Amino acid sequence: MENLQLPAEYPDELVRFLRLCHSGGQQRPTPLLLRYREGDYNALHQDLYGRIFFPFQVICCLSQPENSTWRRSSAVEQLPRAQSTGRVVRLVEG
Repeated sequence: MENLQLPAEYPDELVRFLRLCHSGGQQRPTPLLLRYREGDYNALHQDLYGRIFFPFQVICCLSQPENSTWRRSSAVEQLPRAQSTGRVVRLVEG
């Protein structure tokens, strides 16, 4: 969080982090597992359900992309008081 210049600290253990979330009224988990097929689309968004969140996302491609439109994904990094930066990532299996 120091490197991101964000004022937050995280407990070393998941159980303590969950207690922190629950004490703030957050009961819904943020982790998602999504499956996209030909013709599917996902717009740029964030899945946040409260003020406490972990600012790290992971995209895993579990199979080799067959459709050329699904061989790339984009991500946007938002920094406080700075211009957002977009990146295009080439997807590969694994």
